[in-house]
Amino acid sequence: MAEKKFATTPKGILSGIRRVAPDVEISINWQEDPHFEWDGDGPDPRASGYIPHDVTVRAEIRTDDDILIFGEEYIGGVYEKEYEQSDDIHGYFPGMVNDALAELYKKAAGPMFHPSRKHWDPRKKPERHHQYLQQIAAARVFVKRSMRAIYEVEERRRRRNG
Repeated sequence: MAEKKFATTPKGILSGIRRVAPDVEISINWQEDPHFEWDGDGPDPRASGYIPHDVTVRAEIRTDDDILIFGEEYIGGVYEKEYEQSDDIHGYFPGMVNDALAELYKKAAGPMFHPSRKHWDPRKKPERHHQYLQQIAAARVFVKRSMRAIYEVEERRRRRNG
């Protein structure tokens, strides 16, 4: 059986990332936001029993239960009923994973060379984690292919439904 190059569900995307980047962990954290102020059209969804949340998608590299490096992406004002959480964060999941992976990649690559002496400190060695860059890049490719596939599925559905 051929290896899948993309996935169209959050569970499939997480599984694909685990396959192509075994050292990269993705986690999603939902935190109720009691201070969020509704500024959208129509009535506040709280009136219908929905609760606003801040959602964080985190991509991290761990070693022996210690977090080595991480990247995060946040979104606020995500309304859900109590004890319900949308797997795809209302369609934002793939983009948030991609952004968290991009931040993780930047941190793993370490600081870029800067020609100004003001930014250079000979006593400090830049922290680089090059051994993980290939995995993080592979995970980003997988997520981008998945985003493209999701877009194409939605486009076909829109065309079919007129």
